[in-house]
Amino acid sequence: MDLYLERTVKYTYQETYEKVGRLATSLEKQFNLKKGDRVMIFTTNIYESNVFANACARLGCVHYMMNATASVKEFS
Repeated sequence: MDLYLERTVKYTYQETYEKVGRLATSLEKQFNLKKGDRVMIFTTNIYESNVFANACARLGCVHYMMNATASVKEFS
């Protein structure tokens, strides 16, 4: 079963699960992120931003998704 289709690249649930796990481990080791920490993700709506959000959730971090294409008015 395919999870996501982007630029003709397909990702399975298993591949995504593994990517989320690897990223969560890296975030924990490199940035010492832990449960309750707050993380802002400033990106467009792409597959990788969802992997990042799920990695934060797996660690118990509170994550905020900010749309990089939003106008200044939308941020206020």
